[in-house]
Amino acid sequence: ILDAVRNGTRQLASEIADLTDYRGGPTTTEYLLTAAIARTLLAAGHDTYVERQYRKMCNMMVRKADVDSKQSFGGQRADVCVMLNSVRAVAVIEVKIGVSTFRKVKKDLLKILNLFSSMKPPHAQSLLGFSVFQIHIKQTEDRYLLEHFRSSHAARLASISADLREFEREWPGFRFDLQQIESGDDGLVAQELEWVEGEKTWGMPGHATRHAMIVVRSA
Repeated sequence: ILDAVRNGTRQLASEIADLTDYRGGPTTTEYLLTAAIARTLLAAGHDTYVERQYRKMCNMMVRKADVDSKQSFGGQRADVCVMLNSVRAVAVIEVKIGVSTFRKVKKDLLKILNLFSSMKPPHAQSLLGFSVFQIHIKQTEDRYLLEHFRSSHAARLASISADLREFEREWPGFRFDLQQIESGDDGLVAQELEWVEGEKTWGMPGHATRHAMIVVRSA
């Protein structure tokens, strides 16, 4: 499942690159990323659902005796989930684009943690939670070279990581693993420099568009 989530995200980035003369760019709607991940999970043979209600994942077979699913989850839906025999959730995936701070993904993490906390321990132990998100950094007057985008992205990811560590202290029964999805300089694009009438001139603007995921497990 971990590999399928990663590969689906990479596949969408590759498709966007193909459509933009290999310059890439941000996903304009979360549903594109949601669909890409769901397709890859389905292709890998997983029982996959989009927009499934949390209360259906926390059904009477897996939830704790004192948990009221309707009261706990209301109408909340997961972007993607993977079920075992259509009964027990083994993975829940939330997707966000345009992430600049940890606050943007915190709400999704709380939804995932509520599901973990509502399940009987044996079922919670076998559940994986994913917060998959996209970071997009635009060009500015002082940010246009590859090294500029590399350092800006690293700083933003480091800030999210620091806030995640603080958040983790509030949830001692869980493990949170922040992983980058792209490798090397994938997703980092410098401003284009091209020849026009024998002279070099600046062309298309650069950007950093990369993805990461926070993997949640019971400790």
